[in-house]
Amino acid sequence: MERASPVKPGTPVLIRERIVNTVRTVGTVAVRWFDRLTDAAYYATLGFLLFLALSIGLNVFMRRVLDQPFGWVIQGGQYTLVYITFFASTRLLRQGAHTRMTLLSERLGPLPAAWLSLSANVVALAICGVLTWETGSSTVGSFADGATYRGNFDIAQWVIWWVMPVGFGFLGLEFIRHLGRDVAELRRLRAHPHQGSGERDADGHRPGEQGHL
Repeated sequence: MERASPVKPGTPVLIRERIVNTVRTVGTVAVRWFDRLTDAAYYATLGFLLFLALSIGLNVFMRRVLDQPFGWVIQGGQYTLVYITFFASTRLLRQGAHTRMTLLSERLGPLPAAWLSLSANVVALAICGVLTWETGSSTVGSFADGATYRGNFDIAQWVIWWVMPVGFGFLGLEFIRHLGRDVAELRRLRAHPHQGSGERDADGHRPGEQGHL
């Protein structure tokens, strides 16, 4: 009997496998660091919330007791809320903690519900892409013009605005991850059309599924 010749190094099959494995490794590392970065931003919001609570409480004391309120507290609190919103949004999306309307999806079958989820994530990704571009352009223009917010204290606009394109960009990346899960779910339902989608947790995963692509 003739023996099959082993695949020689450098053949297209081995090269393709190496490329695929390299892409998977790089993707896994990139997702891990992305999660770490968004987690760090999320926990930074705790510091911002502590700052808001302490500054507002101190301002109330200064106003009621000493009749000498700090003028910068309201202005600083407004800027801090912008950071809180965009720093926390990506992790909240990953955990499924954003407010969602499930009236329609809960009444659909597994396959229509999967298509609805895919469509919604495509629209959300498109919106994030547009907002990332628009807010990014505005931030760059503000930096170039040297625009400044004036009030109880002056601060450059870009110092407040930069968090918006970064936040929308990160949300877009998270929606790409959701799209990957939607595609995997559609493939599973097509391969096993008589199986339901099964129970899912708050992040949209079935029991035993990992939180990464």
